[in-house]
Amino acid sequence: MADIPGIIEGAAEGKGLGLRFLRHIERNAVLLFLVPATSDNIEKEYNILLNELKQYNPELLSKARILAISKIDTLSTEDNKKLASKLAHLAKKLGIQVTSFSSVAGEGLNNLKDIIWNELQKEQNQVIEISHAPIEVTAPTQPVSAQTEEDDEEHTIYLNEVEEEWDMEKYRGIGWDN
Repeated sequence: MADIPGIIEGAAEGKGLGLRFLRHIERNAVLLFLVPATSDNIEKEYNILLNELKQYNPELLSKARILAISKIDTLSTEDNKKLASKLAHLAKKLGIQVTSFSSVAGEGLNNLKDIIWNELQKEQNQVIEISHAPIEVTAPTQPVSAQTEEDDEEHTIYLNEVEEEWDMEKYRGIGWDN
């Protein structure tokens, strides 16, 4: 699962965080679209997001989709009833699951989680694990330098081609944390 907040109108052309976010979507089995309940036109906003995916990679449209309407706590009881009716119609029209929720009030969260879970369990939404052949990694034979922030002292570390065990604690704090 990935949170992709960078899809905005124009993302396929590089607007906002654009392509960097769109690339991550290709790895996901199910796409969850979030549109706020305060939107003037929920269907239009959903279609804008869908169009960005289509422009980037039309194959993304074959993935399972869920439309979740957030921030229902900002609506009156009457407006929430109208929204529920509108969402039932929208679900039929779009042919996808549509739900609403409020993170603040905790309403609809369990239903949203159940919908996501059920979609992820469907056979057609299973991600196929790809295994790669292991690659051989050897330590560099050239000296490697790092500078500490505390004393501005430069440290040169020589790595042998075959090193029995590298004591990482010895190099903590001088840029060797990874």
